[in-house]
Amino acid sequence: MRENVENGKLIKACKLLLMKKLLLYIIIISAASKVVAQQTDDIQLANEYYVNGELEKAGDLYKSLSTDPKNISVIHNNYFNLLIDLKEYKAADKYLDRIVKVFPQNIYYQIDQGILLREMGEISDADKLFNNLIEKNKANEYLIRLASQYFINNRFYEFALKALLLSRQQSKTEDKHALELANVYRFMGDKINMIEEYLIFARQRPNNLNYIKNIFQNLLKEEKDILNLQNTLIEKIQKNPNEIMYADLLIWVNLQQKNFYGAFIQARSLDKRLNQGGLKVLEIGKIALVNNSFDDAIKMFQYVVDNSKQENYYLQARRYIVTAREEKVKNIYPIDEIALRQLTNDYQQLVNELGYNSNTLEAYRSKALLHAFYLDEKDSAVAILNEIISIPRVNNQLRSNCKLDLGD
Repeated sequence: MRENVENGKLIKACKLLLMKKLLLYIIIISAASKVVAQQTDDIQLANEYYVNGELEKAGDLYKSLSTDPKNISVIHNNYFNLLIDLKEYKAADKYLDRIVKVFPQNIYYQIDQGILLREMGEISDADKLFNNLIEKNKANEYLIRLASQYFINNRFYEFALKALLLSRQQSKTEDKHALELANVYRFMGDKINMIEEYLIFARQRPNNLNYIKNIFQNLLKEEKDILNLQNTLIEKIQKNPNEIMYADLLIWVNLQQKNFYGAFIQARSLDKRLNQGGLKVLEIGKIALVNNSFDDAIKMFQYVVDNSKQENYYLQARRYIVTAREEKVKNIYPIDEIALRQLTNDYQQLVNELGYNSNTLEAYRSKALLHAFYLDEKDSAVAILNEIISIPRVNNQLRSNCKLDLGD
């Protein structure tokens, strides 16, 4: 009986002790939450003071908040810039020394020490600090990337460049940091080296070629810049004839300049090397046709006709040759009736030689439209359109277009 009573007292004491500990824990958590909430409110208030130009009030709050390391990442930028704006260099120096000791791996704070030195007019000491920092971390690619971007943000482009180049040298990898270096050269206005680094990046990641084309299109506006890119690509093609990417880019550059014949020369070379059956040449011919470069388009289509072993490409090229000739005739005023009649003969010959298929039937419809709208031979046009409509295997879109033509 006594043993049961003693056990009961012990259990009761344990429960009481547990409740006291739980209550103490709740009090501690509650107090900590209040401190965090108060600090959050103070940070928000300090930021408002800073934005509104009440720098002294903001400075007092930031100074108080900076004593807690947990606040540093949140308040640092505003507090450091505020101290610089107020020229409180000693306070800034003391603050930076303290947080660098607390956060020795944070490279931003170390760079800020150099920025402070520059603000104080101690350029030589600042440059020495930057150079030592780069040298110390050259083997750490992650920190170098962070440092270079921070240098860029603060317009210290030469140190961003030095950091990346030294890291590349340290890694013994010639294409390291290509995209980052291209970005630095862009800010520095060095278009030649910018182009070189973007091409290195494109070679690393050929799937991003369209991204590089977009960059070049946005950044290379002047004729001399386009010429630099063109010359660089030609040199690289000569040194690396098997690197398809360079030829593809050179074709693109020529198309941007509407130099369709130049694009044709490169596409023809690429076509032979890759045995594409004239596909690339056919695509560029269509672009030339849309841009009214009819003679260049005809040359490209003729190349496909003469060299392609792909029936589909051959048939398209045969049709597009006549289409290009038609557009050329229709764009010269006054329109030459003899040339128009030759075109109708060309279309008829195409149909006679190749029979009915999707390409020749489109060409046959074009012949009908020439009769209707240019030669005033409505009966011939109607006969051709009805003939196309009556063909059982003609596609629905073409049949619908012919019916609309008859309505006109």
